[in-house]
Amino acid sequence: VSDPDPDAEQQHPVIDLSEESSPIQVSGHIQGGQLAVQRPPPFLDLGPSKAKSCYSGADMQQKVPRKRVYMCRFCGKGFSSPANLESHLRTHTGERPYGCSICGKKFSQFWNLKIHRNIHTGERPYQCLLSCGKAFSGLSNLEAHERVHTGEKPFRCNTCGKHFSEAGNLKKHQRVHTGEKPFSCDQCGKKFAWICNLRTHQQSATGCGPQARGGGLG
Repeated sequence: VSDPDPDAEQQHPVIDLSEESSPIQVSGHIQGGQLAVQRPPPFLDLGPSKAKSCYSGADMQQKVPRKRVYMCRFCGKGFSSPANLESHLRTHTGERPYGCSICGKKFSQFWNLKIHRNIHTGERPYQCLLSCGKAFSGLSNLEAHERVHTGEKPFRCNTCGKHFSEAGNLKKHQRVHTGEKPFSCDQCGKKFAWICNLRTHQQSATGCGPQARGGGLG
């Protein structure tokens, strides 16, 4: 009798049962000093044209648990738990329920408050092990710093393809394409894409600075 074709199984549909949903049967005898643990076969081979699952549709509904998905009402993104959804919703609502007891600064996520506290305590538990040994108060700060050594630029602009080492720099760059100008002068209302340009405008003689209002020296 010839050996079975190792590729023959690929010709039949196989139901992939996850480990948590596939029932385990423990036999009542011991083989070689260990309990013999067996799983039921995921499919019943009835030939190339009649292969089908050994579980009926009703059985599958009972054995495979349905995962509940909690949807964001703003963007439609799905989450596996109400807590994760609630945390995500703050990115839309702007809610910041976690306040620093020292300086009063508020945060939308608890872990951001925890990282912020290191500024007051002076704790810097995250150290660069690549080259310089510099320490940081937050893990994200360390990861951004390490890209200085590695040259990695994982953040890519979908419009022009330019890469950046930090997500914040990509966000600033994208204003070139979108035309967004989130910074406005409180004196004349002129808007700017970058805060550095706003500051230059406010300090210049031709802008709304003291010199432009006649308050300059000389």
